[in-house]
Amino acid sequence: MAQKKRSKKNTKTKAKKKKLSVFTVVLLLIVIVVVGALGYLSIQKLNPLATELAKIQAEFNEMPDTIMEPIDFFEVDANGVKGEWVVDENYFPSLTTINRPTYLEGDKTTTIKLVCEVSLSPIDELFNQFLGIIKTTSFERKVKIIALPMTNEDKVSEFLNNLNLSETIYTDLFLRTSSVVYEDLICSWESSNPSIIDDSGKIIANGEVELVCTVTLGDVSQTKKFKVKATDPIDSIVVDTDFSDYEDNSYKNTDSFNGLSLINALADSESIKFKVGTETNGQILSEKINNLSTISFTYEFHSSSKGNTYSKNTYIDLLYSDDGITFTSLKKETLVDSNKHDFEYTFSGEKGFIKVEITTEYADKFVVVDNFRLTRKFNSDDVIEALKIELPNKVKSSCDLPLTTIYGGNVSYQSNSANFTELGKVVQTSEKQEVTLSVIVTGFDFDVKFDYVVSILGLNSVTPVEVRFIDLGKYGSSDCGESIYIKYDTIDILIDAGDRYESTFLAVKECIETYSEDRVLEYVIATHPDSDHIGSMDNVLLEFDVKYVVTFSMFDTDTSGVFNAYKEALVAEDAQICTGLESVNGLNNCTKILTIADDVFIEILDTNHYEDNGNNPRSIVCVLNAYGTRILFTGDADNNPKNIEEDYKDQVGNIDILKLVHHGTSNGTTASFVAAIDPEVGIITNGAYLGNKHGHPTYEAIATMYEYDQNMLIYAVAGGSGEGCELGTSFECKENGDGDNRFHQRNGMITIEIDNNGYQISSEYYGDNPIEIIDTDFYKAYKEALGK
Repeated sequence: MAQKKRSKKNTKTKAKKKKLSVFTVVLLLIVIVVVGALGYLSIQKLNPLATELAKIQAEFNEMPDTIMEPIDFFEVDANGVKGEWVVDENYFPSLTTINRPTYLEGDKTTTIKLVCEVSLSPIDELFNQFLGIIKTTSFERKVKIIALPMTNEDKVSEFLNNLNLSETIYTDLFLRTSSVVYEDLICSWESSNPSIIDDSGKIIANGEVELVCTVTLGDVSQTKKFKVKATDPIDSIVVDTDFSDYEDNSYKNTDSFNGLSLINALADSESIKFKVGTETNGQILSEKINNLSTISFTYEFHSSSKGNTYSKNTYIDLLYSDDGITFTSLKKETLVDSNKHDFEYTFSGEKGFIKVEITTEYADKFVVVDNFRLTRKFNSDDVIEALKIELPNKVKSSCDLPLTTIYGGNVSYQSNSANFTELGKVVQTSEKQEVTLSVIVTGFDFDVKFDYVVSILGLNSVTPVEVRFIDLGKYGSSDCGESIYIKYDTIDILIDAGDRYESTFLAVKECIETYSEDRVLEYVIATHPDSDHIGSMDNVLLEFDVKYVVTFSMFDTDTSGVFNAYKEALVAEDAQICTGLESVNGLNNCTKILTIADDVFIEILDTNHYEDNGNNPRSIVCVLNAYGTRILFTGDADNNPKNIEEDYKDQVGNIDILKLVHHGTSNGTTASFVAAIDPEVGIITNGAYLGNKHGHPTYEAIATMYEYDQNMLIYAVAGGSGEGCELGTSFECKENGDGDNRFHQRNGMITIEIDNNGYQISSEYYGDNPIEIIDTDFYKAYKEALGK
């Protein structure tokens, strides 16, 4: 009985389930019909819109790639589609006008974009996402705006801008009367006093005149006036004289002034006072000087009464070195009283480093040095170096070679190729050519002759991109820091500006002024607020015209004097200012891509840490892409305390050259990061000497690179002997940094030149064969100290 009852119950249950299944099927059919109807209606709406967008895209694609006149920004407002054009207002102030760049600016590449809006209901949006009928509603492309051609007025102005004469000359001038570049140009000269310097530039007597140059081309005529003083030929050049402008008010380990490194010195009544003792000494160290002539200065104990005598040894020692490492004494005097004494020494034309060292057996004494004067003989090297600055190292077309020097004289040339004449007339071939000019300068008491290599860029060549890692410690003081200068044609870019020292800014300024043609920085990137990166940035902003700044995010907690000086100068600069976060997100007219030219651009990477409070974590990281060569600039975005490299490594891609993060700290450049980006070359920026006060670079960072690829090339800007490699608490190797050894195995400024054939690396002191870090005494001493 129990089983029968259960059976009946089961029968009823099955019947009920069958009824529910029928209902479900009916419901599904209704849903399918409704969805099908809605889908049909949506398709009927989406297909015409997709067809209209296809027509718009076809018309958009027909727009010209190169532009010389206003183009047709056609109107889009029909068949359910509205369009809005997004263009650079610098080139398109309105959709019916165009601002072409000047001939000086050259052709420019910009982006035009058409953003279309279609009216879709939520149901239509849903079906479109499922069916993919409308794939895009915006269209974008790059176009080249052709620069305006040169007018006769432009040509005359350019000729006069490039025409310079020295204010003081020692021999006859050879004045230019024509131009190879502009063959119909006529240049004439008139002297205000032909009895001193005549119209041809010949010196008749000593004195000062005004030479007026009149340049005529077609119906355009302009003049330029030069004040020129003729004097007797000089025998010596003053390298430095007294310290009346020296203003340092504290005893620093190392400071710099006019090319001299000063150790344990401060300003004292227009002189310098050294603090010396049994454990400290005072030093004046020169940079390398050619053809040394004389040195003279006064010295005295700083004492309240004159004539006091001293029994313990105190010495003034003049030392010389031809390599900046091993010094020998030339003259040593014992200081015996508090009177002022004269020190003099005459050289025999040596070429090297001079060091004045003050030592004493007293625990704590002060010695004042004043009227410091160092001279060198004027010789052919001075003429050659001055002329090399004026000569081009690469050309694409004919150029007017200098016919005189800043000291006077007549310059002539002999070329080993018919494709570059002695007048500067150039014939381009399809490929790059190397031409040697034999340069001869007459008019001096000594012979001046040297060979100079000029590259003629081929018709298939591209304008090279030059990247320079500036030697911030060249003039002392800056024992850490970073500044990188990038140049493409007339476009100049600066990433960071080193520390807040006079010597640091001197190195940065010197680099920009040497290579920039117009003193305008189109782009500046300030990676983060540490003083060794933005310390001299306020001076850069004040000294040069800056157009566009990418800066780290600023917070109320940034209150240092260095930061405030930077912020004040930034606010005063008439430039577009974008933070890293605004750049990667395309906010406030900021862009992730800084377009420099076709196939040349800088990409700001999103590290996901631009809003972090710490200084280093919010460092801006970017990649220079130049003709396929890629360089990664990492600032100080190391992995302390966060693993920043892990957060952005996958968006970098393969790169060719890596600027090691944070000067080669042990907290950066992880093995996984190196493996992800696969670099061929590593560059280390570390100020004045290897093993700076922070222990940079570290063995860990260097070893990580070599462990990934034992054939990797790693170069450091600075040098150092390795003798002071004493391990700190974190196993960092620190040099003593006293300036004696900083030129030992020093690459100096590292230059990377990039074109469509790849890249070439050279350095200031080693030319085309920079010294690798693995070959330095510093790295060998580091390994030995660690027992590696």
